Amino acid sequence: MRGCISIHGVWMHPPEATLGPVGMIRAGLLPLDLFKVTTFDLDHVNEAVAHAAANGGPFKMTILQPAQGARVALR
Repeated sequence: MRGCISIHGVWMHPPEATLGPVGMIRAGLLPLDLFKVTTFDLDHVNEAVAHAAANGGPFKMTILQPAQGARVALR
């Protein structure tokens, strides 16, 4: 829980699945510079989806990112 928001359930992997990769990163066994990350703001979600579909594969990530300082109200 953060900022009075609770998220229940999982998507793709259980929460403990992150422990292995995080440990590898901390040990220097998984260098983050292997990843190609492309970010899109929330106003360009359709472009992000198209980019992700056209550029999928190992170590390629498409990220949706809120604008700096943006606040999102969940109802």
